[in-house]
Amino acid sequence: MKLTTRTLAIFFVLFLLVSSRVNSQSSTPSALPSTAPVTFNQLQNDYRFQVEKYREAEEKFNFEKTEFHKLGTLASQEDALSAMKQLMTARAKTQAAYISLLQHLLLDSASLFSDIKSPTLDKLTLALAFLHNHDQEVPHLFEKENIIYASADFEEDIYQVHEAEYRALSLIAINRLQSSHHQLSQAVTQFESISLAGITDPSFKAATERGLKEVSQLLQESFQAIATALDTYHQYDQLKSGNLTKTSFAHIHEQIIKDLIPAHSSLQTAINFLIELDKGTSS
Repeated sequence: MKLTTRTLAIFFVLFLLVSSRVNSQSSTPSALPSTAPVTFNQLQNDYRFQVEKYREAEEKFNFEKTEFHKLGTLASQEDALSAMKQLMTARAKTQAAYISLLQHLLLDSASLFSDIKSPTLDKLTLALAFLHNHDQEVPHLFEKENIIYASADFEEDIYQVHEAEYRALSLIAINRLQSSHHQLSQAVTQFESISLAGITDPSFKAATERGLKEVSQLLQESFQAIATALDTYHQYDQLKSGNLTKTSFAHIHEQIIKDLIPAHSSLQTAINFLIELDKGTSS
């Protein structure tokens, strides 16, 4: 059966969907049934729920802190410390919900090589354990000094969460372009074996072959851009421990996204070319 324009148009829409940026506003109230698989929509809803709880906790903390600065009483200090503990646990729950969302997306990234996917999944698991332990510890802190120390320790070690997040985001972005490249390559092969084989007019066939050559060149360009992004990804492994911050990992992720822009552009152009070629063979 011939590869129709409608089929290619649907593929084009799918490409736009899978190559879009990961939405960071994601996940269902945390009490998800443990017996049923957690879906992407549940994780999205849970993240949104936790973000809202975090905003409420932050607002309450800012209010209680202001009250303590105004009143300076023991009662107002206790209220501020209680609000601080709520904010600390809300932050951990929000980051854990986001990590779970990334974990789900990365597990669903079938085209990634296991030698780079598995270590990142391990880092996500360790980040979740770190956040869970912090979340469990905070409610049992009562002395002012212990609460402050726990907050400082969290800030000192939070880099491991940021590293897991950015590694996962980078791999998800790379995978989406890899998947699109693979799907388009298959579409080109199908077009060549079905549509091109049915062309009898020599000049039209030659023109179609030239068009396919352009598409193949664009596929090669996108492949090279994806390879460059994978090379950049290994910069995560070259970071030295000590004084690592969120910015350390953000810079690498931003470069990977820049590396992938030519791949995205080439794939879009290739799809448009293939659609035009299919229109010509359909008429």
